[in-house]
Amino acid sequence: MPYDRMDHGGNVYAAARTANRSLNELVDFSASINPLGLPASVQRAIRHGLSRAIHYPDPDQRELRRALSEYHGVDPARLVLGNGSIELIYALPRALGIRHALILGPTFSEYERALRAAGGQCSYVHASSSSGYAPPLRKACRLLRRQDATASGPARSRHPSIPSFDAVFVCQPNNPTGQALTHREITRLYDVAAGAGAWLIVDEAFIDFCKQRSVIEEIERWPRLVLLRSFTKVYAMPGLRIGYAIAHHTVIERLRAVLPPWSVNVVAEQAALAALKDESYRWRSLKLIDHERDKMLDRLQRVPELRVIPSSANFLLFELLKGSASRLTALLLEHGIVIRDCTNIPGIRTQALRIAVRTPADNARLFRALSAAFRKPM
Repeated sequence: MPYDRMDHGGNVYAAARTANRSLNELVDFSASINPLGLPASVQRAIRHGLSRAIHYPDPDQRELRRALSEYHGVDPARLVLGNGSIELIYALPRALGIRHALILGPTFSEYERALRAAGGQCSYVHASSSSGYAPPLRKACRLLRRQDATASGPARSRHPSIPSFDAVFVCQPNNPTGQALTHREITRLYDVAAGAGAWLIVDEAFIDFCKQRSVIEEIERWPRLVLLRSFTKVYAMPGLRIGYAIAHHTVIERLRAVLPPWSVNVVAEQAALAALKDESYRWRSLKLIDHERDKMLDRLQRVPELRVIPSSANFLLFELLKGSASRLTALLLEHGIVIRDCTNIPGIRTQALRIAVRTPADNARLFRALSAAFRKPM
């Protein structure tokens, strides 16, 4: 499979093979990772954590769960760790018995894969390009209300075509569009989903870039809410694989029952503990990304061949008004630039691409490469 048609960004290994370049010759805009790299505090913790590698990890993850409990102000019983939030995404259908989920798209492909791997299925409601990819809240609520209205007995038998959903998946802010629901909108979605007997699963992997949009403060009041978090994006730790879920303690117990033991290694756990304490790194990172995202948005909006979508995350989605996404991806790779072709994402019906927000020097290199690419036939 050509690297530009993969299901995810971040496969710099395939890109390097395609371009016949070494990894350090590439600048990866395809994965939305903090461009400042691993914090120095985390690097020190990794070295220290190696001394613990002679022991099994703590299967209860008490130290990190306690630190997360203090950081978020939630009961440790409401927390479970995983080998990246992706492990938890794959565990949820089995833990909660999800047979059919509604997914707000276009979005991260692993929700659907996880459901199908567990023998379930999914239906989508997609945002449209014409609306700026505003999350399709009304469509989702309308489907869920129909389910609620026909949930039992003869009414259900008279409407066999109306799907029955066990869960709703929403990415907040959404990947790859960068759009985010307001607190009021998520409240409305939760009320409708819970009324229809469905779980609301909110993936907050990118929430650090718009923390005011989180609904973590509702975790005590909303028993059918599951939040997913990750250390990957803001702490630049994708290779260490560590994420967590926050939910009612009964949900956490069900998740723990299907997760393998020791899925979080001792080095990743020590790295996460150090990351939580590094407020200075987090502040510098968010300040840099906010500033550079605004600059990139402004520059992209001036390119006549593009239509760019404003974002609440650390990436931007843009659409080509002429030419093909695969062609532009290949042209940029000639300059050592790796971006994410989004045309294979369900619900994307335009020639759309996603780029991460990186350092000023990297971003300048991207725009030089874009300028050169647009001088060639598209």
